[in-house]
Amino acid sequence: MFALQVILIHGLENLKDNSTSAIVSFLHHFPGVPAFFFVSGFLIYASFDKNPSPGSYFKNRFLRLFPGLVFVTLGGLGVVVYSHMHSGSFGENVGTYLLWVVSQITLGQAWNPAEFRDVGLGVVNGALWTITVEILFYFTVPLIYWFESKFKHLVLAMFIMSFLIFAFGETMLKPFNIGSKNIFDYLSLTPVIWGWMFLLGTLVYKNLIYVQKYFKYLYVGFPVLIFLIYFDLGSSIFLTSSGNRLGLIYFCAFCAMILVFAFGTPFLSLKHDTSYGLYVWHMVVINFLIIIEIRSLLVMILLTVLLSLISWLLVERPMLKMKKISLRASA
Repeated sequence: MFALQVILIHGLENLKDNSTSAIVSFLHHFPGVPAFFFVSGFLIYASFDKNPSPGSYFKNRFLRLFPGLVFVTLGGLGVVVYSHMHSGSFGENVGTYLLWVVSQITLGQAWNPAEFRDVGLGVVNGALWTITVEILFYFTVPLIYWFESKFKHLVLAMFIMSFLIFAFGETMLKPFNIGSKNIFDYLSLTPVIWGWMFLLGTLVYKNLIYVQKYFKYLYVGFPVLIFLIYFDLGSSIFLTSSGNRLGLIYFCAFCAMILVFAFGTPFLSLKHDTSYGLYVWHMVVINFLIIIEIRSLLVMILLTVLLSLISWLLVERPMLKMKKISLRASA
């Protein structure tokens, strides 16, 4: 559902005209990225808690993330090569192509070389900055788990610290630059800024017994969301109701809604888990359609679904079968 929200937002913003602005504005109130971070904080910590073996944990994380990431990187490279062949600039700097591929399958997903600025929107796959944040969070989970066993309430303390940096860090760090960007811009690609969203999910998992006990109170999140959306009280660290930089109160109400749907509705088992493929492929598809001058939201959705299904059937699912222990199996 949240992958679809991201796809629609980016599709409407980049392939349609201003007549869709009202739809885009509405969709921005239910951003997919913060939802992904919250769910990841819950599931990834739960995964390590169920099987606290670093070797097994990192193998599982690798098998879930990197095969699909390598596949979409090859797709992105194909789009760049196609664009440059038509513009006559292909092959001018082969090293840049190779370096970009390496960056995409390691920790440099947000890097886009100047030589690629003429491709589509100017950024081959801008949505992948969240993958960098996800990977770094994966690395921190075993450390958080170990330190939490030594220092009670560490997760809560980290949650508060990350939120304060998220709320005030840009103002405090704006004067300090590294190259053309300030320090906050670099931290925005790490869990230092977004960690509180992950850690709220972790706190929910660690206190799941209380969440279950007082589950009926989660429904309060719905009127809170409606109130904050309707009255649009502006941007603040507590009340912002649109975009990825949500306010604390709105985000908590948003997460309450997610929990209600996750635990308060019948479980639906999906035969094909294409959500990851949908997310990582859609911007590559949008760039390709812009290059060939087909600005169709429907074509973008259909092509993205097709590629995500191919990714799942031929790449992701075969690799996931190599996992020894999965959270889904333990559940």
